[in-house]
Amino acid sequence: MNLLIDGAPKEIYVDSLKYKINYDFRYGLLFEELMNDKTISDSEKFTLAIKLYLDNQYVENYEEAITQIFNFYLCGEKPRKTKKKKENPVFSYEEDAELIFAAFKEVYNIDLVEDKIHWWKFRALFDALPDTCQFRKVVGYRAIEINQNMTDSQKKFYKEMKKIYALEDKRTLEEKEADFANALFG
Repeated sequence: MNLLIDGAPKEIYVDSLKYKINYDFRYGLLFEELMNDKTISDSEKFTLAIKLYLDNQYVENYEEAITQIFNFYLCGEKPRKTKKKKENPVFSYEEDAELIFAAFKEVYNIDLVEDKIHWWKFRALFDALPDTCQFRKVVGYRAIEINQNMTDSQKKFYKEMKKIYALEDKRTLEEKEADFANALFG
């Protein structure tokens, strides 16, 4: 789908039946939080996703509904292929909420607390935030790879910025141990 040509959808189709979908960006944020919650089983996540996005509308084809919900969440794009090495996230909608709010207010004069914005529009604007806003600077600090080509002062600065702006480590103990073992024996 093309946002400029087709507009932002306010419903999904499951087996040719139309279902109204909760399209405000807040539902996208809640959906991502739900999908990242390691305390909930996948089947329960899918049930909760249908409740979240479709307000408990009865859906006969459960699997197709989940597929269409993921398609909506991905803004009609194909899922991106993941690299073999699992990378640490460089932003969190939850932990960076204030920075994201400030960036939207500064750049677009949009009040994310007051305004209702379609998820697809939110994502387009989010992805286009300029590097000059504080949120993008923080993401840049988290993402930068410190390497031998940097001066000692640059290395020190970026290490300090990574420490200041680090996200909470939400890996389980087993994941931390596995990542440590992979780093050692890789």
